[in-house]
Amino acid sequence: MFKIVIFYVLVALCLEGCSTIKYTKQLLVLKDLADSQKEINKCLDEQEALFKKILVDLKNKKIELGTLKEDFLNSYGKPVLIRKGSNFFVGEILLYRYPQKYFNSDKVYFYFDRFQKLVDWEQFPSHN
Repeated sequence: MFKIVIFYVLVALCLEGCSTIKYTKQLLVLKDLADSQKEINKCLDEQEALFKKILVDLKNKKIELGTLKEDFLNSYGKPVLIRKGSNFFVGEILLYRYPQKYFNSDKVYFYFDRFQKLVDWEQFPSHN
C-alpha cells in the first residue's frame, strides 16, 4: 500500500511539473505584463507630480517669460500635447494637465515663440 501511495505522489509531482513547464511561456507573459503595468503607474505618478509642480510654480510666479523650451521641458517633463502655433509669434503650444483626468482636469497651455522662448501661458481650471 505504501508503494502505491508513493507511486501516486510521484506521478502527481511529475504531472504538476509538466503543467508548469507547459505554461511557463504564458506565466512569463503575465509577469511581463505586471512589470510593465508597474512602469506605467510609475510614469503616471511622475507626470502627475510634475503637473502639480507647474501649478504651484504658476501660483508662486516662478515660471518666467523668456525661459527656453529645453529648460522648461527639463523642469516640467513632456507635455500631454504639442501643437504648432497658428501665427508668426507662436511657434509651439504645449499642453499640460493631469495625466489620467481627461475632462475634469486643470489645463495649462504654454506658448513658445519661433526662437523656443516662453512668451505666454494660459491656465484653465477644471469645472468640478
